[in-house]
Amino acid sequence: MAGSLRTLRMVRLARMAVRLVRVLRIAKFARHSEVLSVVVESLAESITGIWVLVAFVSMWALISATVVYAVESDQPNTDFDSIPAAMWWSMSTISTVGYGDMVPETAAGKVIGGASMLGGILITSIAVAVITTTFTENYQQKCHRMEAKKLNRFRQLDESAPGPNGTPPPDSDAAKNADNPIIAWDELEQDVLQHIARLEAELLDRPLRHRNDNTGMAVNMLEDQARNFFKQGRSLTQQILMAKMSEQLLAEEAATESKVSAV
Repeated sequence: MAGSLRTLRMVRLARMAVRLVRVLRIAKFARHSEVLSVVVESLAESITGIWVLVAFVSMWALISATVVYAVESDQPNTDFDSIPAAMWWSMSTISTVGYGDMVPETAAGKVIGGASMLGGILITSIAVAVITTTFTENYQQKCHRMEAKKLNRFRQLDESAPGPNGTPPPDSDAAKNADNPIIAWDELEQDVLQHIARLEAELLDRPLRHRNDNTGMAVNMLEDQARNFFKQGRSLTQQILMAKMSEQLLAEEAATESKVSAV
């Protein structure tokens, strides 16, 4: 009997080891995946918004738990016998999960529960919108840079080859970025958006009597138009570069075939 139990434990350990190896393989593949690395980097740059979301939700949950505990603690056989227990109720209420294991009995407690739901939805929606915007901007920018690196691999000019006078060409990052129109588009977009942000800050610093109601709307429209312009410019530039690379590859293949036929 003891031997069979020992064998069963060994089989279970072997299965767990096999599953662990599979997980490690997936993690190794994910580490070398460019798209996944872009997603992880974009999430890392959006970590500030995530912490803000956690802070606001925690603060609202603590306030709701404290108030509902003060209202419901005097009821007989109540589940709200402590603030930590009320915190469990407030977290499930704010997230709109609503397990139903703890329910306020008084009218004031139900009003607090409704306010907790509405406040949680409002806080979560605003914070998620901000995080999504930041993540999308970072993700698109990193995708553009990744595509630019791929385009550089297929460029005809070999940066390691000597220049026309026999001198090696500059191989610094600035020189490489200057030859890359996609990165130039990204840098120009960042400069324009920074100028728009400065303009918006200057307009908001004006006194209220000198402000126009349409000022904020005009600045937002200007920012949206600038983003669309640079997006279309990058797309057109990529199409032109791909067409040039295709022509260069066809020319190289034709030259190679002519050399082979001549030999």
